[in-house]
Amino acid sequence: MRKEAQQKKEAILDYIRQLADVPSYYKHNQLVQGIINAIDDKVIEKGERLPSVNTMIEQLHFSRATIVKGIAELIDRGVIGSQKRLGYYVLGGEDEKIQSIALVMYNLDTFEEQFYRNFRAQLSKKSGLMSFSITEI
Repeated sequence: MRKEAQQKKEAILDYIRQLADVPSYYKHNQLVQGIINAIDDKVIEKGERLPSVNTMIEQLHFSRATIVKGIAELIDRGVIGSQKRLGYYVLGGEDEKIQSIALVMYNLDTFEEQFYRNFRAQLSKKSGLMSFSITEI
């Protein structure tokens, strides 16, 4: 049983690591989306615990502030909950519909943010072609 729990925690960490190359993700976004992807793919299910904050710091090499920010976002979105001294776990039960809506809304927010960043990056690449001031318009 302990080995299975360890394998799940490692799988969750792998989901987070897979997003390291997404240029528009900050590390806390990488953490949030990795956990959401693991939930969507049923790697971790309602009631199951996430890796500890210290484990994520050690394995992902993220700062404590980054981990805390990502976890706070997941809690705000209704994806995970916490129990004092027991850690963080995936919410479920009657919260499952709210969780599904929160996941969809988060993915839309993430898409919009990525779209905006990519749009700005493309504009700055082409800024030589579109170099004019507001007074010239």
